[in-house]
Amino acid sequence: MNVLILTKCIPVEEEFVKRLHMLGYEVFCSCALLSSLKNKISSDNITKYFQIIIISETVSDTEVESLLKRREFPSSILYRKSSSLTQVPQNMERQIQDIIITNEELESLREKLSQRNRNDAVSKLSDSSSLSKSDLESFIPFSKKEKMVFEILRDADGDIVSREEICGKIWSEVTHSNLAQISSIIKRIKIKFVDLGMDEDSVQTFWGKGYRLVQR
Repeated sequence: MNVLILTKCIPVEEEFVKRLHMLGYEVFCSCALLSSLKNKISSDNITKYFQIIIISETVSDTEVESLLKRREFPSSILYRKSSSLTQVPQNMERQIQDIIITNEELESLREKLSQRNRNDAVSKLSDSSSLSKSDLESFIPFSKKEKMVFEILRDADGDIVSREEICGKIWSEVTHSNLAQISSIIKRIKIKFVDLGMDEDSVQTFWGKGYRLVQR
């Protein structure tokens, strides 16, 4: 099952993410997506891939209220993580399933996350559903060249693409300068993945061969 954590600070979530992994959840932690949702940028094609969405304690109550007024999450069960609240505020009861205490015991966390949504708006996604790379492209802030490289790797369907092939598609020629630029672009793409809480190895480097985008 896929879990999305909306946060303002990814490092704050590290220990919590580890505990979710212990319970067998696939976890995606993002600051950028929180910003997109708050700013009314369409991200419905992203949130629909998550059966559970947890709003971090780093997000203020005012921001949570605003977010819930602007957005519907029909395919997801929402939780609020907090270090002080013990029950869902009355004005959020319709959308928030439960409160998750910051240092919630593992057993209690397991039981809370296994609850069905009180409004029966349970996700219809199958367990095999996952976040596709084409959906990620819609909110990762790629530069023009980064987007071109990403698309070339994505369109390769998990095959290795050589630096020379990438150069040929972008500049129509292979030079030492262009090859160096490709290496730099790949590094920047990996950094943006990490900033979004993803594994930088989503783009794999094969020395002497090229690069591969891990398909999910």
